Amino acid sequence: MNKRVKSDYPPVRFFLLGGEEYALVPLRLLKVVDDLEELEDELLAARALQEHDPRGSGIPAAVVHAIAGGMHPVRAWREFRGLTQEKLARMARISTTCLAQLERGTRQPEPSLARALSHALDVPPEVLVDVIMDDGESTHGAADGGR
Repeated sequence: MNKRVKSDYPPVRFFLLGGEEYALVPLRLLKVVDDLEELEDELLAARALQEHDPRGSGIPAAVVHAIAGGMHPVRAWREFRGLTQEKLARMARISTTCLAQLERGTRQPEPSLARALSHALDVPPEVLVDVIMDDGESTHGAADGGR
């Protein structure tokens, strides 16, 4: 049993082994499938962020990719804006230590701090506040919650 997936790819070979059907796939084709799965993950991340920004004001692709790759939202936006931790901490009127803890996910900000960061980063509050709070609850857990 030999089926062709696409003319420019080698054939995918199908065979039975122990009553189970298997496919022998060329590595080059497997790489294409992996790339498509990665794109699907990025699309799902972008859609999740879009739910936080229903007006469609636009979240830069670099920020979406960074957050989808596991980067903390505050750090993703800070790096996108070209700010150092020291500069952002000054702008948000918090300590550099506090900011570093937030970006590592060892500290969960209260909403007022998240709003101050969204203002300093020039990000709509509903985008950053919701993403930080969701991120903290689902992946990093709340630390002490205070400043």
